[in-house]
Amino acid sequence: MHTAIAPSLPCAGQLTICFLNANNVDAMQSLQAEVYQNLPPDCKSFIVPKTMEDFNQHLKRPGSLAIGVFHGTELIAQCLIVNPSDEHPETGMVDMRPLNCVPQEISVIQGLLVSPRHRGLRIGARLIAEWQKVCAQGNKTRLLVETAVANRYSWSLFLDAGIPIVSHGIDPTDDTHVFNHLKICN
Repeated sequence: MHTAIAPSLPCAGQLTICFLNANNVDAMQSLQAEVYQNLPPDCKSFIVPKTMEDFNQHLKRPGSLAIGVFHGTELIAQCLIVNPSDEHPETGMVDMRPLNCVPQEISVIQGLLVSPRHRGLRIGARLIAEWQKVCAQGNKTRLLVETAVANRYSWSLFLDAGIPIVSHGIDPTDDTHVFNHLKICN
């Protein structure tokens, strides 16, 4: 059973958006594999593959969340949310200057994935909107995301959601050029 956090999405079939938990890790791993396998070779760097342990550790970290979209019982989209704290101030951003705020004001969305079989339904935009709602409810005032410069579709989604690009950097792990997005909320 899934705990819904918003009404069903307005598109074909029954779609439900909800928080994910440790019971969903197998489905999260399967969705990631499906998305990765369907990317052209020159787009594989858009995803930093996570292991089952990575997903489990993320879900165990205080303040960290995952949101998923289900079509019936199938997970068809997901994103991870990192909410830093004094104890765990890491954001996961690889090339962005520190912000002039306390960690509790920050929220970072990572690993937004949509099944290739369900693209074109604006599900990614809906996940971003849900993340912004969760941030507002949790008094997060600094919303961050990092997108590959070559991934026009991804960074366009964030721009359309009102989360502007504020800087350009390079991921030192693979030399991918990235855009850093920041939205400051009041």
